[in-house]
Amino acid sequence: MSIDKIAHRLRHHLLFRACAWEVDLIHKTDRDTHPLHKYWPITVAGVTESNSLVLVEQSGFIDYEGIHDHFCLTDIVKAKLHDAESVLARIMEIEKETGKQAYAILVIDSEGVPYSKKLVDLMLGPMNCRSEFMLQHYVELVDNRHKITDCF
Repeated sequence: MSIDKIAHRLRHHLLFRACAWEVDLIHKTDRDTHPLHKYWPITVAGVTESNSLVLVEQSGFIDYEGIHDHFCLTDIVKAKLHDAESVLARIMEIEKETGKQAYAILVIDSEGVPYSKKLVDLMLGPMNCRSEFMLQHYVELVDNRHKITDCF
């Protein structure tokens, strides 16, 4: 990636962090301040020996269709932003404690997820937008060393 492209992304990221959503403070608020969190839980399973925070999302128990039918994408991003900022804050604590780079591993347990056209539409549309947003603004949490090759 060119220096110009990196500089553009950095400016974009810094503008986002300075927005009215108070991104730098959001992790200090209670997670349950947004009603969506009641329907979209995430579990912190622990920290690995390789300095990775392990998170588990049990997708089979999450009604993605209902969430996307009742909440606009902006509200979903705002609510999940709290999770991302909380993970980032925890990662920074781990790094401070160990003096080493830390990462997040998100395990998506898809047991019980019913296949449907609506699910495919959600994955290609709003869920893809959310993923792109997270990858763009939380690049420091992404560690490409962990790859799942067999899901079943």
